[in-house]
Amino acid sequence: TPLLSVMKELDRARSFLQTTLYEIPRLLGGLLVLVADLPELSTDLGQTGIEYVADLVLLLRYKVYHNIIQRFIEVKKIRGSRIVAPLIPFKFVESKGIEPLLYDIETRDDIATKLIEQQGYMFGISTLDETIAPVKPGSIILVNYPPDMRSILYGFRPFMKLILRNKLRATIVSFKNFPRELIELLINEAKKLGVNEEDIKEHFINIHYIDPSRSSIHEIFYKLIEIVDNEKPDIIICDSIEAFINSIPLSIQRNQIHLLLVDYGATLKNRGIILVFYLASRNKDVIDMLSSISDTIIKIRYYYRDKKIEPIITIWKYGREPVIIDTIKFIQELDSN
Repeated sequence: TPLLSVMKELDRARSFLQTTLYEIPRLLGGLLVLVADLPELSTDLGQTGIEYVADLVLLLRYKVYHNIIQRFIEVKKIRGSRIVAPLIPFKFVESKGIEPLLYDIETRDDIATKLIEQQGYMFGISTLDETIAPVKPGSIILVNYPPDMRSILYGFRPFMKLILRNKLRATIVSFKNFPRELIELLINEAKKLGVNEEDIKEHFINIHYIDPSRSSIHEIFYKLIEIVDNEKPDIIICDSIEAFINSIPLSIQRNQIHLLLVDYGATLKNRGIILVFYLASRNKDVIDMLSSISDTIIKIRYYYRDKKIEPIITIWKYGREPVIIDTIKFIQELDSN
Protein backbone atom coordinates (compact mmCIF):
# COMPACT_ATOMS: atom_id res chain seq x y z
CA THR A 1 0.00 0.00 0.00
CA PRO A 2 2.73 2.60 0.82
CA LEU A 3 4.57 1.65 -2.39
CA LEU A 4 1.54 2.20 -4.60
CA SER A 5 0.56 5.39 -2.78
CA VAL A 6 3.88 6.96 -3.82
CA MET A 7 2.85 6.49 -7.44
CA LYS A 8 0.15 9.12 -7.48
CA GLU A 9 -0.60 8.55 -11.14
CA LEU A 10 -2.85 5.54 -11.72
CA ASP A 11 -1.07 4.58 -14.96
CA ARG A 12 2.29 4.38 -13.18
CA ALA A 13 0.89 2.12 -10.48
CA ARG A 14 -0.67 -0.20 -13.04
CA SER A 15 2.51 -0.27 -15.10
CA PHE A 16 4.59 -1.16 -12.02
CA LEU A 17 2.26 -4.00 -11.10
CA GLN A 18 1.86 -5.42 -14.58
CA THR A 19 5.55 -5.34 -15.50
CA THR A 20 7.95 -5.39 -12.55
CA LEU A 21 5.94 -7.34 -9.94
CA TYR A 22 4.26 -9.63 -12.47
CA GLU A 23 7.65 -10.84 -13.77
CA ILE A 24 9.30 -11.51 -10.37
CA PRO A 25 7.72 -14.95 -9.69
CA ARG A 26 8.30 -15.98 -13.31
CA LEU A 27 11.99 -15.11 -13.13
CA LEU A 28 12.51 -16.72 -9.72
CA GLY A 29 10.20 -19.69 -10.34
CA GLY A 30 8.59 -18.98 -6.99
CA LEU A 31 5.62 -17.41 -5.29
CA LEU A 32 5.04 -13.70 -4.77
CA VAL A 33 2.66 -12.62 -2.02
CA LEU A 34 1.43 -9.02 -2.02
CA VAL A 35 -0.05 -7.63 1.20
CA ALA A 36 -2.17 -4.48 1.02
CA ASP A 37 -3.87 -2.53 3.80
CA LEU A 38 -7.43 -1.55 3.02
CA PRO A 39 -9.35 1.35 4.53
CA GLU A 40 -12.07 0.21 6.93
CA LEU A 41 -15.33 -0.76 5.18
CA SER A 42 -13.54 -0.81 1.82
CA THR A 43 -14.81 -3.51 -0.55
CA ASP A 44 -12.08 -3.49 -3.23
CA LEU A 45 -8.41 -2.82 -3.86
CA GLY A 46 -8.91 0.39 -5.77
CA GLN A 47 -8.25 0.98 -9.46
CA THR A 48 -4.62 -0.14 -9.51
CA GLY A 49 -5.35 -3.22 -11.65
CA ILE A 50 -3.90 -5.61 -9.04
CA GLU A 51 -6.82 -8.01 -9.57
CA TYR A 52 -5.72 -8.49 -13.17
CA VAL A 53 -2.14 -9.27 -12.21
CA ALA A 54 -2.74 -11.60 -9.25
CA ASP A 55 -3.69 -15.26 -9.69
CA LEU A 56 -5.36 -15.36 -6.27
CA VAL A 57 -7.00 -12.46 -4.44
CA LEU A 58 -8.03 -12.85 -0.80
CA LEU A 59 -9.52 -10.20 1.47
CA LEU A 60 -9.47 -10.58 5.26
CA ARG A 61 -12.70 -9.27 6.74
CA TYR A 62 -14.50 -9.25 10.06
CA LYS A 63 -17.95 -8.53 11.45
CA VAL A 64 -19.15 -8.08 15.01
CA TYR A 65 -22.23 -10.08 15.99
CA HIS A 66 -23.58 -10.02 19.54
CA ASN A 67 -20.26 -8.64 20.83
CA ILE A 68 -18.32 -11.49 19.17
CA ILE A 69 -15.86 -10.99 16.30
CA GLN A 70 -16.40 -13.25 13.30
CA ARG A 71 -13.52 -13.31 10.83
CA PHE A 72 -13.79 -14.32 7.17
CA ILE A 73 -11.51 -14.71 4.17
CA GLU A 74 -13.33 -13.37 1.12
CA VAL A 75 -12.16 -15.16 -2.03
CA LYS A 76 -12.31 -12.51 -4.78
CA LYS A 77 -10.49 -14.41 -7.52
CA ILE A 78 -8.88 -17.76 -8.33
CA ARG A 79 -7.37 -17.78 -11.80
CA GLY A 80 -8.45 -20.79 -13.83
CA SER A 81 -10.87 -22.10 -11.23
CA ARG A 82 -14.38 -21.40 -10.02
CA ILE A 83 -14.94 -20.08 -6.50
CA VAL A 84 -16.67 -22.77 -4.43
CA ALA A 85 -16.57 -21.05 -1.03
CA PRO A 86 -16.59 -17.23 -1.37
CA LEU A 87 -16.38 -16.73 2.42
CA ILE A 88 -14.09 -18.89 4.56
CA PRO A 89 -14.25 -18.41 8.36
CA PHE A 90 -10.88 -18.31 10.11
CA LYS A 91 -9.21 -17.54 13.42
CA PHE A 92 -5.79 -16.27 14.49
CA VAL A 93 -3.68 -18.87 16.29
CA GLU A 94 -0.66 -17.82 18.32
CA SER A 95 2.69 -18.91 16.82
CA LYS A 96 0.82 -20.22 13.77
CA GLY A 97 -1.07 -17.38 12.13
CA ILE A 98 -4.28 -17.79 10.16
CA GLU A 99 -6.17 -21.06 10.56
CA PRO A 100 -9.20 -21.59 8.28
CA LEU A 101 -12.18 -23.12 10.10
CA LEU A 102 -12.91 -25.82 7.54
CA TYR A 103 -13.44 -29.55 7.72
CA ASP A 104 -14.31 -32.31 5.27
CA ILE A 105 -17.35 -34.57 5.27
CA GLU A 106 -15.93 -38.09 5.00
CA THR A 107 -17.49 -40.40 2.41
CA ARG A 108 -15.29 -43.47 2.83
CA ASP A 109 -16.75 -46.65 1.35
CA ASP A 110 -15.54 -48.83 4.26
CA ILE A 111 -17.45 -46.65 6.76
CA ALA A 112 -20.60 -46.72 4.61
CA THR A 113 -20.47 -50.52 4.36
CA LYS A 114 -19.93 -50.86 8.11
CA LEU A 115 -22.97 -48.66 8.83
CA ILE A 116 -25.20 -50.73 6.55
CA GLU A 117 -24.07 -54.00 8.11
CA GLN A 118 -24.28 -52.72 11.71
CA GLN A 119 -27.40 -54.03 13.47
CA GLY A 120 -27.47 -51.21 16.02
CA TYR A 121 -27.56 -50.96 19.80
CA MET A 122 -30.25 -51.77 22.36
CA PHE A 123 -31.03 -49.84 25.56
CA GLY A 124 -32.00 -52.85 27.62
CA ILE A 125 -35.21 -50.92 28.41
CA SER A 126 -38.21 -52.57 26.75
CA THR A 127 -40.23 -49.35 26.41
CA LEU A 128 -37.38 -47.80 24.39
CA ASP A 129 -36.21 -50.96 22.61
CA GLU A 130 -39.74 -51.37 21.22
CA THR A 131 -39.96 -47.77 19.99
CA ILE A 132 -36.45 -46.45 19.26
CA ALA A 133 -34.04 -49.37 19.08
CA PRO A 134 -31.98 -50.48 17.43
CA VAL A 135 -29.98 -47.26 17.54
CA LYS A 136 -27.69 -47.45 14.54
CA PRO A 137 -24.30 -45.75 14.30
CA GLY A 138 -24.75 -42.29 12.81
CA SER A 139 -28.20 -41.79 14.32
CA ILE A 140 -29.19 -38.28 15.44
CA ILE A 141 -31.44 -38.15 18.52
CA LEU A 142 -33.13 -35.09 20.01
CA VAL A 143 -34.21 -35.15 23.67
CA ASN A 144 -36.51 -32.17 24.27
CA TYR A 145 -37.77 -31.30 27.73
CA PRO A 146 -39.18 -28.14 29.40
CA PRO A 147 -36.60 -25.70 30.79
CA ASP A 148 -38.14 -25.85 34.25
CA MET A 149 -37.66 -29.61 34.48
CA ARG A 150 -35.14 -30.30 37.25
CA SER A 151 -34.86 -34.09 37.07
CA ILE A 152 -32.72 -35.61 34.33
CA LEU A 153 -33.92 -39.12 35.18
CA TYR A 154 -35.96 -39.58 32.00
CA GLY A 155 -33.53 -37.96 29.60
CA PHE A 156 -30.04 -38.86 30.75
CA ARG A 157 -30.17 -42.26 32.41
CA PRO A 158 -31.41 -44.18 29.29
CA PHE A 159 -28.30 -43.12 27.39
CA MET A 160 -26.08 -44.08 30.31
CA LYS A 161 -27.59 -47.56 30.03
CA LEU A 162 -27.13 -47.56 26.24
CA ILE A 163 -23.45 -46.59 26.60
CA LEU A 164 -22.61 -49.04 29.39
CA ARG A 165 -24.62 -51.95 27.97
CA ASN A 166 -22.96 -51.71 24.55
CA LYS A 167 -19.51 -50.63 25.85
CA LEU A 168 -19.56 -47.43 23.77
CA ARG A 169 -16.97 -44.69 24.00
CA ALA A 170 -18.81 -41.47 24.87
CA THR A 171 -17.94 -37.78 24.85
CA ILE A 172 -20.08 -35.06 26.42
CA VAL A 173 -19.98 -31.43 25.29
CA SER A 174 -21.97 -28.97 27.38
CA PHE A 175 -22.80 -25.34 26.63
CA LYS A 176 -23.97 -24.66 30.19
CA ASN A 177 -22.66 -27.17 32.73
CA PHE A 178 -19.01 -27.41 33.74
CA PRO A 179 -17.20 -30.78 33.58
CA ARG A 180 -17.06 -31.04 37.38
CA GLU A 181 -20.86 -30.83 37.62
CA LEU A 182 -21.38 -33.45 34.93
CA ILE A 183 -18.81 -35.81 36.48
CA GLU A 184 -20.65 -35.60 39.82
CA LEU A 185 -23.91 -36.29 37.99
CA LEU A 186 -22.47 -39.33 36.23
CA ILE A 187 -21.02 -40.77 39.43
CA ASN A 188 -24.28 -40.26 41.36
CA GLU A 189 -26.29 -41.90 38.58
CA ALA A 190 -23.79 -44.75 38.45
CA LYS A 191 -24.24 -45.42 42.16
CA LYS A 192 -28.02 -45.55 41.76
CA LEU A 193 -27.63 -48.10 38.96
CA GLY A 194 -25.06 -50.13 40.85
CA VAL A 195 -22.36 -49.33 38.30
CA ASN A 196 -18.70 -49.19 39.24
CA GLU A 197 -17.18 -45.70 39.11
CA GLU A 198 -14.27 -47.05 37.05
CA ASP A 199 -16.69 -48.20 34.35
CA ILE A 200 -17.97 -44.62 34.06
CA LYS A 201 -14.44 -43.27 33.67
CA GLU A 202 -13.66 -45.95 31.08
CA HIS A 203 -16.62 -45.29 28.80
CA PHE A 204 -17.04 -41.51 29.16
CA ILE A 205 -13.79 -40.44 27.52
CA ASN A 206 -13.93 -36.71 28.07
CA ILE A 207 -16.30 -33.99 29.17
CA HIS A 208 -15.96 -30.53 27.65
CA TYR A 209 -17.46 -27.12 28.35
CA ILE A 210 -17.80 -24.58 25.52
CA ASP A 211 -18.78 -21.02 26.41
CA PRO A 212 -21.00 -19.80 23.53
CA SER A 213 -20.53 -16.18 24.58
CA ARG A 214 -16.78 -16.23 23.86
CA SER A 215 -16.56 -17.82 20.42
CA SER A 216 -18.05 -17.27 16.98
CA ILE A 217 -20.46 -19.79 15.48
CA HIS A 218 -17.84 -21.22 13.15
CA GLU A 219 -15.24 -21.49 15.93
CA ILE A 220 -17.70 -23.52 18.01
CA PHE A 221 -18.48 -25.96 15.21
CA TYR A 222 -14.80 -26.27 14.35
CA LYS A 223 -14.12 -27.09 18.01
CA LEU A 224 -16.84 -29.77 17.93
CA ILE A 225 -15.20 -31.38 14.91
CA GLU A 226 -11.77 -31.19 16.56
CA ILE A 227 -13.15 -33.03 19.60
CA VAL A 228 -14.51 -35.80 17.37
CA ASP A 229 -11.25 -36.05 15.41
CA ASN A 230 -9.11 -36.26 18.56
CA GLU A 231 -11.26 -38.58 20.68
CA LYS A 232 -13.07 -40.70 18.05
CA PRO A 233 -16.10 -41.50 20.24
CA ASP A 234 -18.94 -43.86 19.35
CA ILE A 235 -21.47 -41.37 20.71
CA ILE A 236 -21.30 -37.64 21.42
CA ILE A 237 -23.82 -35.90 23.66
CA CYS A 238 -24.40 -32.16 23.19
CA ASP A 239 -25.81 -30.99 26.52
CA SER A 240 -27.82 -27.75 26.86
CA ILE A 241 -27.71 -26.97 23.14
CA GLU A 242 -30.30 -24.24 23.81
CA ALA A 243 -27.63 -22.17 25.61
CA PHE A 244 -25.73 -22.03 22.33
CA ILE A 245 -28.72 -21.32 20.08
CA ASN A 246 -30.24 -18.73 22.42
CA SER A 247 -26.96 -16.80 22.54
CA ILE A 248 -27.48 -15.89 18.87
CA PRO A 249 -30.47 -13.53 18.66
CA LEU A 250 -30.39 -12.54 15.00
CA SER A 251 -32.47 -14.53 12.54
CA ILE A 252 -29.68 -14.55 9.95
CA GLN A 253 -27.39 -16.11 12.52
CA ARG A 254 -30.02 -18.70 13.42
CA ASN A 255 -30.10 -19.69 9.74
CA GLN A 256 -26.33 -20.13 9.82
CA ILE A 257 -26.61 -22.34 12.89
CA HIS A 258 -29.20 -24.50 11.14
CA LEU A 259 -26.98 -24.98 8.09
CA LEU A 260 -23.95 -25.78 10.25
CA LEU A 261 -26.00 -28.23 12.35
CA VAL A 262 -27.04 -30.01 9.14
CA ASP A 263 -23.38 -30.13 8.09
CA TYR A 264 -22.24 -31.33 11.52
CA GLY A 265 -24.93 -34.00 11.66
CA ALA A 266 -23.99 -35.25 8.19
CA THR A 267 -20.31 -35.38 9.17
CA LEU A 268 -21.00 -37.53 12.25
CA LYS A 269 -23.51 -39.68 10.38
CA ASN A 270 -20.90 -40.48 7.73
CA ARG A 271 -18.42 -41.37 10.47
CA GLY A 272 -20.87 -43.65 12.24
CA ILE A 273 -21.03 -41.56 15.42
CA ILE A 274 -24.32 -41.29 17.33
CA LEU A 275 -25.25 -37.66 18.05
CA VAL A 276 -27.59 -36.78 20.94
CA PHE A 277 -28.93 -33.26 21.53
CA TYR A 278 -30.31 -32.28 24.94
CA LEU A 279 -32.64 -29.32 24.43
CA ALA A 280 -34.37 -27.57 27.34
CA SER A 281 -36.78 -25.35 25.44
CA ARG A 282 -40.41 -24.75 24.52
CA ASN A 283 -39.45 -22.44 21.65
CA LYS A 284 -41.17 -23.89 18.57
CA ASP A 285 -38.64 -22.47 16.10
CA VAL A 286 -35.68 -23.94 18.00
CA ILE A 287 -37.43 -27.31 18.46
CA ASP A 288 -38.33 -27.41 14.75
CA MET A 289 -34.75 -26.55 13.79
CA LEU A 290 -33.29 -29.52 15.64
CA SER A 291 -36.21 -31.84 14.86
CA SER A 292 -35.66 -31.30 11.13
CA ILE A 293 -32.22 -32.93 11.27
CA SER A 294 -32.97 -35.64 13.86
CA ASP A 295 -33.82 -39.29 13.15
CA THR A 296 -35.50 -39.76 16.54
CA ILE A 297 -37.24 -37.24 18.78
CA ILE A 298 -37.96 -37.85 22.47
CA LYS A 299 -40.27 -35.17 23.85
CA ILE A 300 -40.88 -34.97 27.60
CA ARG A 301 -43.74 -32.87 28.96
CA TYR A 302 -45.49 -32.59 32.33
CA TYR A 303 -49.25 -32.44 32.96
CA TYR A 304 -51.32 -31.78 36.08
CA ARG A 305 -53.82 -34.60 36.56
CA ASP A 306 -55.80 -35.64 39.62
CA LYS A 307 -53.74 -33.32 41.81
CA LYS A 308 -50.55 -34.98 40.55
CA ILE A 309 -47.84 -33.86 38.15
CA GLU A 310 -47.21 -36.64 35.65
CA PRO A 311 -44.69 -36.89 32.82
CA ILE A 312 -45.82 -37.70 29.29
CA ILE A 313 -43.08 -39.03 26.99
CA THR A 314 -43.75 -39.01 23.26
CA ILE A 315 -41.38 -40.62 20.76
CA TRP A 316 -41.08 -40.03 17.03
CA LYS A 317 -38.71 -42.20 15.02
CA TYR A 318 -38.12 -41.85 11.30
CA GLY A 319 -40.28 -44.34 9.41
CA ARG A 320 -42.53 -45.12 12.40
CA GLU A 321 -45.72 -43.72 13.87
CA PRO A 322 -45.37 -41.50 16.99
CA VAL A 323 -46.08 -43.27 20.27
CA ILE A 324 -46.63 -42.33 23.91
CA ILE A 325 -44.71 -44.79 26.06
CA ASP A 326 -45.86 -46.42 29.30
CA THR A 327 -44.25 -43.98 31.75
CA ILE A 328 -44.74 -46.13 34.86
CA LYS A 329 -43.06 -49.14 33.25
CA PHE A 330 -40.37 -46.90 31.82
CA ILE A 331 -39.47 -45.46 35.25
CA GLN A 332 -39.41 -48.91 36.81
CA GLU A 333 -36.95 -50.11 34.17
CA LEU A 334 -34.80 -47.01 34.62
CA ASP A 335 -34.43 -47.70 38.33
CA SER A 336 -33.36 -51.30 37.76
CA ASN A 337 -29.64 -52.17 37.62
